[in-house]
Amino acid sequence: MKRQPLKSYNPPRLLLIASLGLTFAPMLSGCGEAGAETGSPIPDCEDEPGPAPEIDIDPRQIDFGEVDPAVMAAISEAVSMCNLGTRDDLHIQNIALRDANAAFEVRSIQATLLVPGQCTSLEIGFQPQAGVVSEDVVIIDCDDEDCDGCPMEVPLRGEGL
Repeated sequence: MKRQPLKSYNPPRLLLIASLGLTFAPMLSGCGEAGAETGSPIPDCEDEPGPAPEIDIDPRQIDFGEVDPAVMAAISEAVSMCNLGTRDDLHIQNIALRDANAAFEVRSIQATLLVPGQCTSLEIGFQPQAGVVSEDVVIIDCDDEDCDGCPMEVPLRGEGL
């Protein structure tokens, strides 16, 4: 007897088709109008602080004005330094006077490590000398990689009467 070839068995297949309805709706926040200049739905965020450390200094210059050394031997002003970044710490690495003018001094700083959103104060002193106009620059160096004009410079001026 001749054998007949076996037929292969293919079980019925179940075919499932699913339809998913997905919608992508990104949320816009923090940067003003979305793409106002380009017509894009993506916001213009060039001037917004990002996650990297970003230093902000206020004031950008100090003028102690005219000071009579017979009445006031020394005065001081504070410079506020803030980390506008949203994720990384800002490290103040160095603070110095450019010319080391004897009339000015960096008196104190509260912190050299600023977490995002934190501010600190730098105290600058002025000891006027009679009849002398004094000028110098405080140089503040930090790890803000995107800083325009870094290290930051704060011009100082004062006049002794």
